[in-house]
Amino acid sequence: MGSLVCLVLPWHIWRTLPTDTGLFTLVTVQVPTVFWMFCFLFCIRGYSVHGNSLFIHRLIWSTRISLAGLESIDCHANPFHKSILLIGNPGMFGVSGLFYSRRLRYFRAFVTNRADICVLHFTSGPVVISPQDRRHFLTAVLDSTFANLPLSDL
Repeated sequence: MGSLVCLVLPWHIWRTLPTDTGLFTLVTVQVPTVFWMFCFLFCIRGYSVHGNSLFIHRLIWSTRISLAGLESIDCHANPFHKSILLIGNPGMFGVSGLFYSRRLRYFRAFVTNRADICVLHFTSGPVVISPQDRRHFLTAVLDSTFANLPLSDL
């Protein structure tokens, strides 16, 4: 719905405005369109686990997070309850960015579905994701994390 508003409404305003409204056209047409394109560029396409790394796939690139410092995984938490977005995308094509809450402190989020959230607690701080198939994702993370441990640690 937000995409529709950011694209159709500026186009409609641009079509109905007189030609001599430069600043108004910039604010009502170009700024929402650039915002939409910026959010689309940072949209999250999915997640994968390869070796000892978690990859968050974006439109053009992938963000790599090492699983080396993983301490625990919590799939029943709601990290966005009373949280503050410091920088990032508040919900167009997903929720991503740096957040702050009293419970988790500073955390990074790469979320496409707020109903299926997993909080990965690292030594460097929490990372919040929403894998499409939670069971498959958890199996892949646990397999890659424990595959690198020596047998004496098991």
